[in-house]
Amino acid sequence: MKRIALDTMVINRVADQPSLLSQIKEAASRGCLVIIGNPMVRYELEQTKDTNRRDALVAVWDALPRQDILATASFYGVGLRYGQSCYGDGSHTGLPLQEARTKGRGRARDAVIATTAAGQADVLVTDDGPLTEKVKQSRTACEVWSSNFFCQFVNESCAKPRIGS
Repeated sequence: MKRIALDTMVINRVADQPSLLSQIKEAASRGCLVIIGNPMVRYELEQTKDTNRRDALVAVWDALPRQDILATASFYGVGLRYGQSCYGDGSHTGLPLQEARTKGRGRARDAVIATTAAGQADVLVTDDGPLTEKVKQSRTACEVWSSNFFCQFVNESCAKPRIGS
């Protein structure tokens, strides 16, 4: 079973392709994957300004077959509430927060998403080029997949017979 962390932008794709959510659920029911529920992703979804879009994104997040976790590390004052993350910089993951930070808007939140994925997932799914490079250059065992590759994995997982059947 693959433990998969999704970047916030991937939730947008799932919301735009309702059949993808069904396929993800089917792949999870077959024992192929579980989505790692990072509280930072939920926080980012809740910050969506358009009310209708925010409601749709949060509904997708809530419908995903998730295992909710604590963020592996976090910056003080960046999005998470008390008790939603572990203390520390995430250096034990092979991708400390400072190394995971990208340039531009959302860089600290991206670092929390990547460091948490490095510590608790087999795969981070993102289409963010700079974030992909940060993870690939790190010492983590976590793979990075594009959303297209993730969709291919989900489609192939749904096509296979159920595990244990």
